[in-house]
Amino acid sequence: METLKSLFGHEHNGLPVGKRTIECYILPKLEPVLEKRSFQRALGYDGRSTRWLYDFLIHLSRNIPISVDLLDAIQENRHFEVRGQNGDIALKLAIEPHIALKVCQIITQANKQGQLYLSELKYAKAADTMLQSFDDHTVVERIRFVTGFDRYKLNVREKTIKTLFKANPDLVYRWILTIPDAFLESVFEFYGIGWEDAADHTDEIAAFLDEFLFSRLDPDNLLALQTKPRMIYSKEYFTEKYQENPVFSQQMQGLWALMRLSNRHLALLTPLTEKAYPARRSPVAAKKNPEVRPPESFKLAVIKGVSAKRKR
Repeated sequence: METLKSLFGHEHNGLPVGKRTIECYILPKLEPVLEKRSFQRALGYDGRSTRWLYDFLIHLSRNIPISVDLLDAIQENRHFEVRGQNGDIALKLAIEPHIALKVCQIITQANKQGQLYLSELKYAKAADTMLQSFDDHTVVERIRFVTGFDRYKLNVREKTIKTLFKANPDLVYRWILTIPDAFLESVFEFYGIGWEDAADHTDEIAAFLDEFLFSRLDPDNLLALQTKPRMIYSKEYFTEKYQENPVFSQQMQGLWALMRLSNRHLALLTPLTEKAYPARRSPVAAKKNPEVRPPESFKLAVIKGVSAKRKR
């Protein structure tokens, strides 16, 4: 079985927990993970064994019920590769964020029930700190932020804007910043690509958005779109977000429904869109035809994108 390769993340950019940092990465299929040995160190274990966490939970299971599925997930050693800045490859172990938080809850419960030895209280203190820092949802958001994945997605949008603005210097293209990830992922399906491939396919993304969205906007609504989208917030661990325009969002939602109806076939999408939203002008971005047949799902698109890179 081929070892997975991390798509985003670096050992020096992790989640701070007290005085320690947990390494985190984005794997193929855009899966966020923590590094297992790093997680053990954040709990306070300074040894080198990768079995410590499993053995510790077996020790706690004598007095606290712990599911077999959880123990199996902890015992499993999922290896993946991380390439350093100097080109060296390091082998890491993955643990899913929700599994790590479940472990923290068990350790905290054991402490409240007086099941820990004096030497084990430091593990409970670290577990409490983690649970206070994030939950199942926020830990994923933070991983996407610290690994650079959120910044990468914003860069894809900005590169797409630059491509369109070069062909037609219209401020309306800045509203691409407000387009949801899920909508762009639906666009990717037409070209059989995933986020990890998107930076190399911004010409195709730009052509699609211009032909099916921007060239069909009502001229009466364009004036409201000549202003820059207002940023909602920008704070630690979260990439900046922008306030949507109701008119732009409504037409985007309509196009999104047509995209699903066309089953990712441009030949079907074109007449459907023309009937619902007649073109107001000719597209300015150069068209690019899909180089591969659209896959059955976005997940498969990601897998195929990764496989194509490995074959080069």
